[in-house]
Amino acid sequence: MWQYLKTQAVDKKIETLKKAKNNKELANALKEKENIILDFKINLEKIFRENPTHYLSILFLHERAQLFKTSELKAIYSSLANDYKNTSRAIKLNDFINQMPYLEEGGTFPNFAYNDRNGKVNALENLKGKNGTLVIFWASWCGPCRQEIPELKKLHKTYQAKGINFISISIDHDISKWKQAVILEKMPWPNLANLPGDFKEIKKKYNLYAIPSMFLLDDKGKVLMADESDISTLKTALSKL
Repeated sequence: MWQYLKTQAVDKKIETLKKAKNNKELANALKEKENIILDFKINLEKIFRENPTHYLSILFLHERAQLFKTSELKAIYSSLANDYKNTSRAIKLNDFINQMPYLEEGGTFPNFAYNDRNGKVNALENLKGKNGTLVIFWASWCGPCRQEIPELKKLHKTYQAKGINFISISIDHDISKWKQAVILEKMPWPNLANLPGDFKEIKKKYNLYAIPSMFLLDDKGKVLMADESDISTLKTALSKL
């Protein structure tokens, strides 16, 4: 419970810093939230391991299932005793797992159709690179996201010639701020958003709880690198294509 309350407090701080355009402090607040979520996830796993048949364990796990990867949830569900898998809460958890996209190495990245800043709809199937695609989730208010852009531009210059396309997808809720950021940053690759529309749909569809988040796909849309924020890890993954 205390971690949930801490997350709420940090969320309020993040919203205040967004409005104040204090990117340095915003980056710190985003990192703080990421660490709180990670601690919460670790504690939740510990509770489940120590109390695998307790009703509250599966209840807490189901209510915070979005924090876990599909493979992690499948492993947890498989560890349940067969008779416990028939409980209503365990059945709901299994239904949730089956509905989750498999956004991990070896999975197929879901197709999308989002608007560019001119209102034109773009689909993944039409933007994929000949030899691979990098999908970058970001937002105009995300300091770490914008700090990575200069390095991403360098990588784009190198790998575009090798048939690797870059695509940025924003989870902004303010269409004007998103457009301003796209113009200011001058990223030479498609920038998309579900705006005007429900920006939260992107977060739900791709199970995002922190940005930046990058997915590297092969030429057929299979995930080679999943939910990564580290540029050095991205460089290593790109070098293998």
